[in-house]
Amino acid sequence: MARWVRDEVLNQPADFVDFLMNDYLMKNGFKQTERKGEQVWKEGDGYFAMARFLKYSYINGVLHLEAWVGLFRENALKGFVGSLPKKFYRESLEELLRLLHQPIPQNGMDQTGHPVVVQVPDHSGPAVPAMVLGILGIAIGLLIPIVGVILSGIAMSLGQRARNSSKYGIARSAVILGTIGMVISLLNWIGGIILNFLLF
Repeated sequence: MARWVRDEVLNQPADFVDFLMNDYLMKNGFKQTERKGEQVWKEGDGYFAMARFLKYSYINGVLHLEAWVGLFRENALKGFVGSLPKKFYRESLEELLRLLHQPIPQNGMDQTGHPVVVQVPDHSGPAVPAMVLGILGIAIGLLIPIVGVILSGIAMSLGQRARNSSKYGIARSAVILGTIGMVISLLNWIGGIILNFLLF
């Protein structure tokens, strides 16, 4: 098994850890499923978006975290193939671990008696621009293929980054639109080259 594994000593209340973990899993579109006889969290279908997996437990103040990508074969979060989605996934997990270390009083109140505000991860900023660029990549890719390739590539990259956010659905749509725009642009580009070669 090739997994990214961390054992992080937190010594935080279990309900605080559960809250942050559930927030992360919900915002990223993870669903609990069984895979090869173990209960894991899964996001992505493995075709349009890389399948991401997560397994965790919190016992005696220690968070055990296992993460990997790949639908048919487990891949660690490093390596050349799929390096950009792996990098974004790894960075989102590292940010989650950082937020799990934030100081929180045992009674949930600060010195003035007000409830403590808990920071949670959310990278929703690139989601809408990625969607717009994905749509533009399709439209412009029909007219100017090279521009369509560039816009679609940026849409896919921003969409991958925004998958770790509360706007997961928009980000996923942006990745799909970017992929479609890339295919249309490349086919149009190749078709133009062939047509130009045949006519001249």
